[in-house]
Amino acid sequence: MAIDISEMAKKTKTVTAEFQGDTLTISFRIHVVTPMFMAGLRGLTLNEILVKQVISVVEKWDLLKNGTVIALTESGVSEVPTALLTKILSIVSEEMDAPDAELKKS
Repeated sequence: MAIDISEMAKKTKTVTAEFQGDTLTISFRIHVVTPMFMAGLRGLTLNEILVKQVISVVEKWDLLKNGTVIALTESGVSEVPTALLTKILSIVSEEMDAPDAELKKS
């Protein structure tokens, strides 16, 4: 069966991670990062890149502020400490590098 990249883009993965003794569950889009996506980050500040990456990759999380889930929007994600956002992207990147199935030469 042929690979359909539009179907790949729909695939998600959920992981649970620890940060400073607390846990966070993150569902993210496995194949959303493409050369076109990366090109769209050119010209942005480091903070803008960080926020845009999280918004684009993370589909759902259970990160709270005052008992309410933080929205995956620019304003919501901008309130999250940079150290935590960086950790989230690091975990997501690790998981993207370990896909469920590898492309094999036949």
